[in-house]
Amino acid sequence: MKNANKILVLSLFVLAMLSTIVSAESFRLGDVNHDHRITMTDAYCVRDAVMLRQPTCEFMENGDMNGDGLITMIDYSMVMDLAKKGIY
Repeated sequence: MKNANKILVLSLFVLAMLSTIVSAESFRLGDVNHDHRITMTDAYCVRDAVMLRQPTCEFMENGDMNGDGLITMIDYSMVMDLAKKGIY
């Protein structure tokens, strides 16, 4: 049992370390089409994912603005706000 606990702790440590590694080409939340900008195109991609249940952009994980693991109208609203403000 002690070995199993050690393996579990080690696995969690490795997972935590891997999750902190950021690729050289990282993208902002909201940039679902990876063009390095948050525009109306990103907002429409998130809207389509919610309304049509058909993601039209490849990187939809960046559309989860509130980090709840789901793409919802809340995320769409947040991306839309950034796009309207011209946040890049």
